[in-house]
Amino acid sequence: MRNIRPIKCIIRVASLLAMFGLFALAGCQNPMQRPVVATEDGTLSLVIETQGRERAIMPTITMNDFSRIRLSFADSANPASPIYRDWDNAPVSLPAGTWDMRATAYLDDAATVEAARSALIPGIAVIPGQTATLADPVILLPIPQGQGTFRWSIGFPASAVRAKWKSGSLTRA
Repeated sequence: MRNIRPIKCIIRVASLLAMFGLFALAGCQNPMQRPVVATEDGTLSLVIETQGRERAIMPTITMNDFSRIRLSFADSANPASPIYRDWDNAPVSLPAGTWDMRATAYLDDAATVEAARSALIPGIAVIPGQTATLADPVILLPIPQGQGTFRWSIGFPASAVRAKWKSGSLTRA
């Protein structure tokens, strides 16, 4: 009987170790199975700025003037179905692909009054699980609207014998 006791103890310990080993193996991923990619999306990191004081005719705008900035992304293969994302100074999640982007700033939360727009930025490559970064900031330009008066005065030097004056209307470029 003395020899049976140590054998029972060894069997119990071996059984417990086998049971813990099975629990550990059940919680591990199958090494023969390929890992599943959780998402097909990538992200885009960008900086949006307003135009500086280079323009004298249009009013100066700042980022605080806008209630909402909406980004529109069009796939070159399917430009008729754009994807819209609101920009909140954080990277934007997008499906993988090559996108053309435009930013539009609004004065209201309902996005009905456009105040500024960027030029079209083509060929943004978004790769699954990676963050693409634009090299240059996206510049928002004010949308010319409304009416006003543009006045100026010209001083001619006293030595000018003759000066010509031509009057005309200003047009948008």
